[in-house]
Amino acid sequence: MGSCAKWVLGLAVVLAGVVGSVGCEGGHRSTAFFGLDSGSATKVVYVADRSGSMTDSIGFVNHELKQSIEGLPETATFTVIFFSSGPAVWLTGASSRPGAPSAPAQAAAPRLFPATERNKRMAYDFIDGVVPQGGTEPEEAVRLAFALEPDLVYLFTDGEFADSLVERIRMLNPKGRTIVHTISYLYRMNEAVKKEIASQNGGQYRFVGVEEVEVFYRTRAGEMQ
Repeated sequence: MGSCAKWVLGLAVVLAGVVGSVGCEGGHRSTAFFGLDSGSATKVVYVADRSGSMTDSIGFVNHELKQSIEGLPETATFTVIFFSSGPAVWLTGASSRPGAPSAPAQAAAPRLFPATERNKRMAYDFIDGVVPQGGTEPEEAVRLAFALEPDLVYLFTDGEFADSLVERIRMLNPKGRTIVHTISYLYRMNEAVKKEIASQNGGQYRFVGVEEVEVFYRTRAGEMQ
């Protein structure tokens, strides 16, 4: 692949993915996750799918997560919670990568971390250490996320959400103070539910197709040549 082609593919990844940006209101710097901007949010929770179907493409998701966290200003706080049909796993404050998903360290409740460079690096290690497995059951992770009273939740999956999750989130967010952006990854299963969750909670919905994933992996392969 020529250098020009690599540049074009690299630009496509940036446009499709996540880069930090500077907001216009009060100089607040925002970030984005899969192109959905955080706006003025300063308490951000990423709720991401780690089900077994993510095995072959989780590298792209991890890349996008880390790029989004990188864009957070130090005035923000954040955490990451992964879900599957097993117990949810989340950022615990340990500096090393997590062990098995059922490790005793997960007994502590999630908390928000200041977006310092140290905490960001800690989050990158955590994200890289998560192993995809199981099915798609987001309810525990969603409940834990809303307990933190965030300004924004990014809710990401390559699977299907039950219709009941709409009402569950309505109960967890009765005053609508938390914005919820929803993202479907590769598959459009039960897309209406994800659109409704976003609409009812002041957020946006986005579908991420296979083309974006292919661009990422082609670019990465080109860079390694």
